[in-house]
Amino acid sequence: MKKNKITVLLLALAAVSAQNALAAESINARKHLKQHPVSGVEMHSVLGLSAEHSFRVKSKRVFKNGKSKQRMSQYYRGVPVWGQSVATEVSPMGVLSDISGTFAQNIATDVSSVIPGLSEAQVKSINRKKNGDTEVSHETAELIIYIGDDNRAHLAYKTDYVVYSETPRRPTAIIDADNGVILLAYDAMAFAEATGPGGNEKTGQYYYGRDFPALNVTDDCRMDNDNVATIDMNHATSGGEIHQFTCPENLYKPVNGGYSALNDAHYFGGVVFDMYNDWYQSAPLQFKLAMRVHYGVDYENAFWDGQQMTFGDGLDRYYPLVSLDVVSHEISHGFTEQNSGLAYFSQSGGINESFSDVMGEVAKYYSRGSNDWHVGGDIFKADGALRYMDNPPQDGNSIDHADDYYGFMNVHYSSGVFNKAFYLLTNTPGWDIRMAGETYVVANQLYWQATSSFEDGACGVYTAARDLGYNLNDVETAFNGVGVAMCDEFSEERPPTPPEYTLLENGTVLTDLWSDDRVHLKYAIEVPEGATTLDVAISGPIVDTTYDNADLVIQYEGIPTPVDNLCYPGQPDNNESCSFSNPEAGIWYIVIEAQVSFEQLTLSVAHDGSDIPNPGEGDSGTESGLSASRNQWLYRTLEVPEGMGTLDVSLTGGTGDASLYLKHGSEPSNRNNDCRSRTDGNEESCIINAPDAGAWYIGLRGSGGSFDDVTMNWQYQP
Repeated sequence: MKKNKITVLLLALAAVSAQNALAAESINARKHLKQHPVSGVEMHSVLGLSAEHSFRVKSKRVFKNGKSKQRMSQYYRGVPVWGQSVATEVSPMGVLSDISGTFAQNIATDVSSVIPGLSEAQVKSINRKKNGDTEVSHETAELIIYIGDDNRAHLAYKTDYVVYSETPRRPTAIIDADNGVILLAYDAMAFAEATGPGGNEKTGQYYYGRDFPALNVTDDCRMDNDNVATIDMNHATSGGEIHQFTCPENLYKPVNGGYSALNDAHYFGGVVFDMYNDWYQSAPLQFKLAMRVHYGVDYENAFWDGQQMTFGDGLDRYYPLVSLDVVSHEISHGFTEQNSGLAYFSQSGGINESFSDVMGEVAKYYSRGSNDWHVGGDIFKADGALRYMDNPPQDGNSIDHADDYYGFMNVHYSSGVFNKAFYLLTNTPGWDIRMAGETYVVANQLYWQATSSFEDGACGVYTAARDLGYNLNDVETAFNGVGVAMCDEFSEERPPTPPEYTLLENGTVLTDLWSDDRVHLKYAIEVPEGATTLDVAISGPIVDTTYDNADLVIQYEGIPTPVDNLCYPGQPDNNESCSFSNPEAGIWYIVIEAQVSFEQLTLSVAHDGSDIPNPGEGDSGTESGLSASRNQWLYRTLEVPEGMGTLDVSLTGGTGDASLYLKHGSEPSNRNNDCRSRTDGNEESCIINAPDAGAWYIGLRGSGGSFDDVTMNWQYQP
């Protein structure tokens, strides 16, 4: 009998050990593939998963260098695995590469069937009873696989609903689909507590059609167009109708020091839609923007509820909450929900809230050509702002360093970490707010997960910058400045400099270079103290049109890689160049990566202006005596050749107030342009780096009034 007991005990221990060894867990895809490198066209096979797993494309992004990335969500037996997705590059032949993100393995250990024991109606009832709610709206339930903190997989439902009241809520729960146990619960109502400039007693009154473009409404003056519908709640918390007014002027309705919250919400909704579309090639939401205005009585907040944006009129603390950055903030919560799905709690909630703050500042810059980094300053009835992105602790609650974070911190306060990182990145030489915003947008589209930590989020921004060809050291420096280390997959130490680099003389031009598939050519040049320029370029024919045959990669005193470099153009052809102003003295390393074989390639290397093949001649010109009346446009067209480094257009002299606009390929407008300069007077300037070849349209407009006898200067230089 004792022997039998011992045998049973050993078998039980073995079973427990085997179960622990095969516990469901979330796996870092990049680290996994470093240890188990596999290539293929089926994601589940590449990741070593069974055919019970599948990956479905959720979003796609095509970059300027021609490469494309996809976010693919994981499914198990047709059921989505919550918070698990990977991003991958896909070749024209369908081969998957550069895979990152997370996926779940060993789900079968815990989930033997994907047929739930409870119905959707039952789990909805569990969530309502938990919160004591009976009257709810927009109730949903979705069957998912949930990986808990205990590394167990659960067949579960994710369910939520909205309660519209003076304190709106969106109770969200993940509930075990077999036994009804609540595995996770939080309020997913995404609030804003601040805004930016709008028409109120503090900012002053302005008019659409005079100070801003006219409102985009229907012929019978309903506030409805292809992108935005604006709804008057008339102080109720449910219902509401699309606002309609007597053409052509809407004066409805002044409230709490605001001149027309409906006008502001409708116009700014259009601005935010255009910003996402023009700058980031993406609609902000998968459906038309619905803007609900005059919500409740004296309601001092705004929120996204998963379906629409809602704005209160304020009371003692705020004017109506319909300024540009509030509108952008709330719409951007929708963008996050439909892309990364960052959960609205813990560090992921701080990143979620920060993204909305960030896009509020980006919207200001897109619309006005400037931003102030102050969240809410213009609608505060007192001095100050709600949050300060340039100095988060100034509000008395927010943090600007990861070391100051603690569990259950309010997401509006923990957002300060990513807000400050964004501020630092934007103000790094060589960066601007549009570029920095793009790294956050792409990270949201491809790399952030539902429960991303600060480190995960920074890694997503870093990977996005890598995709976009931006300086990776700058991204790492910005996040180091707020105490967030770069993720392990990008933190490997640089190996010692190998001896196979060929040292080149200044002004060297090597011709007829060739290489076999994946065999890289390696060179170096020593730059002396006091050098003012360093220029490196490659050029040559394409051997295989399905791939970019050769890639130029450069690093200072270290091994260049696509991840660790100071320049990596990543163009789809073999014509690439890197230029550096005031380069550091020392050894600069140059690698020509053979993505496939290449031949007849030319490499040129020089510092301080030694001969480098000139891509084309520059040109300049002046036109004087330009005049126009208020709101009148003058247009000029300029043909810019290939290979120019800058296009510079400026205005000066004369009287009145002229604004300057540039657009490639078509006439610019107030809201559709590649550059806008609109200061008081006629001293305006637009500089475009690496302008696209072809027709550039220059627009001059009498914005603040007429202008007369203005001089326009233009030049483009290689």
